[in-house]
Amino acid sequence: MKKGLTNWQCRDYVTKLKPFQNKNKTLYGDWTDANTYVVYSYGSHFPIYAWVRQTNRWYANEDRYSRTTGKHMSQVRPPFEFSLVSTSFLKSLAIQGFAAIAAARVTHGEIF
Repeated sequence: MKKGLTNWQCRDYVTKLKPFQNKNKTLYGDWTDANTYVVYSYGSHFPIYAWVRQTNRWYANEDRYSRTTGKHMSQVRPPFEFSLVSTSFLKSLAIQGFAAIAAARVTHGEIF
């Protein structure tokens, strides 16, 4: 994991799906065990972006956030099309992966 980056330097790491952490440790991205690349602002409780290998697609958090997290989102925004989803959906992607979420929706009609 590359550490000590400025927020603006982090965007290149997001674009290339590489692990990183900014200087003050408030913004970081890494791969999860669920085969998903996730970018967090101020900890794992608030994912801001996720890329899922199974769908080859970016997802962005649509929920409200602090002014600083808003800056994080604009500074590292991936230069690709993405779908807006909730914080809970992004957390589920990070923990369970896309296949588990899809199975829950098909089997139980669950929506995150």
